[in-house]
Amino acid sequence: MSKILPSPCAIFSSTQSLEEAIHFLNQTDGSFLIIAGPSGSALGVFTKTNLLRAVSLAIKDNSLFKKPVSLFMSQPVKSLPLELIHTVPEFMHQNSMHHVPIHSKDPITDEDKIIGIVHSDSIFEEYVKNRHLFPLFTEKQPSQKRKIIGVLSVESATYQLTKSIFSQSRYIDVERLRFSQFNLARKADELDALILDIDETKNRQWFPIIKELAAHPGLEYVICTYSPELHEDVHPLFKNLSTSGILRVYEKPIQISEFTTALINYLQK
Repeated sequence: MSKILPSPCAIFSSTQSLEEAIHFLNQTDGSFLIIAGPSGSALGVFTKTNLLRAVSLAIKDNSLFKKPVSLFMSQPVKSLPLELIHTVPEFMHQNSMHHVPIHSKDPITDEDKIIGIVHSDSIFEEYVKNRHLFPLFTEKQPSQKRKIIGVLSVESATYQLTKSIFSQSRYIDVERLRFSQFNLARKADELDALILDIDETKNRQWFPIIKELAAHPGLEYVICTYSPELHEDVHPLFKNLSTSGILRVYEKPIQISEFTTALINYLQK
């Protein structure tokens, strides 16, 4: 979480009214205010939870809308020093918070000063970025032509992976193909890309397809995936086919981010 940085936060005077605080949050689409005293030091916080409680009271007594917002804030302020910002997730969990104020020493007064806040959304975004999962395909522009990716395999893992990548697409169809029924000459005109997973095949059902692809390339984009330990005798063949550009070859375990990024980039051309 070292990449987490505090965001600017709104500082509101403790003498301003509840009505002004509600108006400010509505105008800024905010959810959190630092309530400061006359000296500028943080006295408390005013969150959406505080707002809902205050409004439920003020509906019964409209005069409360004119009262200082400090009457409805939570205190004391629970904050973290900037040097401990990496512990924000644990601090949020321990204190049941969705916003954590971050403080630092003022170089002039040597007093702790709130310099920003970290939202729970920021933690979630950083978590997602650091997972390094494969990207999902989304259209940059509506395609004029529906594209079809064929996945030729015995087991379903490669098909399911490809299907999940393009689950958000309205213009990309992923079709499951089977070796026993596959005809390259017929399918070459129908498919925009072919993914060929040769693991678990019997009697080298894949070999005639590879041979035909090498002799008469009819498909512009063909991916072959395989486990080297299961196909040691033909390992050099795949290396040569990859070098020649006839196939994009991926050894298992597949580097999923590389595999999907290359496929997506091709289909977005």
